[in-house]
Amino acid sequence: MPVVNNPFFTGNYIAPEFFCNRNVETQKLVSNLLSGNKSAIIAPRRSGKSWLIEHSLRSREIYRDFVFVNLDIYQVRSLREFIYVFGKELNRIIRLHNIKFQTSAQNEFDKGFEEPYSEDDENSALKLEQLFETMENSSRTFILTIDEFQKIYDFPEKGASDLIKSYIQQTRNTRVIIAGNDELLNGNSEIKPEKSILFPGGPFAHSVSTIIPADITLNDYLFFATYHFRNYSFDISSEAIEEVYANFSGVLWYTQSVLATMFNRAQRGAICNGQMVQTAIDDVLQSMSHTFNDTLFRLPPKQKELLKAIAEEGDARNITSGSFVRKHSLTSQSSVQAALKGLIERDYVNRTFNRDENLVTYSVADKFLKLWLNKI
Repeated sequence: MPVVNNPFFTGNYIAPEFFCNRNVETQKLVSNLLSGNKSAIIAPRRSGKSWLIEHSLRSREIYRDFVFVNLDIYQVRSLREFIYVFGKELNRIIRLHNIKFQTSAQNEFDKGFEEPYSEDDENSALKLEQLFETMENSSRTFILTIDEFQKIYDFPEKGASDLIKSYIQQTRNTRVIIAGNDELLNGNSEIKPEKSILFPGGPFAHSVSTIIPADITLNDYLFFATYHFRNYSFDISSEAIEEVYANFSGVLWYTQSVLATMFNRAQRGAICNGQMVQTAIDDVLQSMSHTFNDTLFRLPPKQKELLKAIAEEGDARNITSGSFVRKHSLTSQSSVQAALKGLIERDYVNRTFNRDENLVTYSVADKFLKLWLNKI
């Protein structure tokens, strides 16, 4: 294991001791992989899905016997690009492990890999079939992970999502993990069932085992954070951890980012207390200010104005109403509707659905961006 100077990682997974809880979910995912069941992990972005997957893949019984093809398709915009990314990564793994195949198609696979996949390839269905057959007929057992799986429903090619799902359903030797957010399951009645990862009654939903990670509890995070500060001979107050947890509703990526900054500021013999929390948050916002300024610069004016208004509200309701438009000096209700559509499509704004109250609230997806917008 590499030397770890800061135990509160926010990037790549490091090691089991720096992973907070998720024991139930880890056991279920490992069990699915060993038994051959496909898994779907459903949770919002930055809630720790990727870390959960990596943590499970590092378990001894999995890491020893499988090879991994990990795809993050958040930035992928088409079926052709998906095949290009998939083929490039599969090609890398095959060469890395010197993997052989069990069928007479060896030459065809080799030929296909000699010429890199092109995003302009017209034979998408054929290429996708070849990629899955390559894994199915390998001398090693593959685990295919597709993160941000909901993006396949935005691919412009007709039937793209159905094509991808059909090949996943047909796999027998390959283990498959898909991960993403599903607004239909979260209560969004506006989402068409065919655009839901696991809409009830669909054949794809019946072919996978669903894992919906529970929130990391405050008590669990208190223990985790306190232990790691003290393990490095530093100290932190419970109140400081509770404040960070509350500020970001326990969403792990944000709490880790702030505590990583506090850890960097920690001094032996002194306690990191609540007074350090805002300083640490300000440091994080400062480090991201260039990115956030660039984000605003690239947004159309009406989307920029609406994003600021939603940030100011925190959890905005009835945002197409006349009162909301007037309060935030927006142009018109129709322009708000158009701007909102663009912000949602580009993942700048989240929707939360309350079935009991039949209410929709909107919030800035990036919690750090929301804080930054309210400071400028």
